Amino acid sequence: MDRSPRASVLVVNDDEVVAALATSLNTDNAWGIRALSATALGRIGGPAALKHLLGALNTSDFAPVRYHVVAAIGEFKDDPSVPSKLEAIARDDHSYRARASALEALGRLKSPNASA
Repeated sequence: MDRSPRASVLVVNDDEVVAALATSLNTDNAWGIRALSATALGRIGGPAALKHLLGALNTSDFAPVRYHVVAAIGEFKDDPSVPSKLEAIARDDHSYRARASALEALGRLKSPNASA
C-alpha cells in the first residue's frame, strides 16, 4: 500500500519523538512550548514519557508549565504509581496550579483521595 507524502511524515520512531519533546520540555525558552511538550508527552504515553514528565517536576518551577506537566501525568491511567504521585503533588506542591491540576487528574482517575 502506498502512502501519501503527508502520511509518511507521521510515521516516526516514538522514542525519537519522546526524546525531542523531553528536550523541549526541559530547555525551551518559551513556557508555552514547554507546556505543549508536556501535553504531547501525556498523549503519547509510555514509560519513557512518564519518566520525563516526572523529571520535569524537579526542574520546572514556572506554575503554568507545572500545571501542564501534572495534567499530562494524569493521562497515565494504567500506571499504578500515578495516583500516589498525584496525591503527593495535590498535598505538597508549592504551586496552587499544580495542586489543582493534580486534584483534577485524581478526579478523572476516580481516585478515592481526589478531595484530600
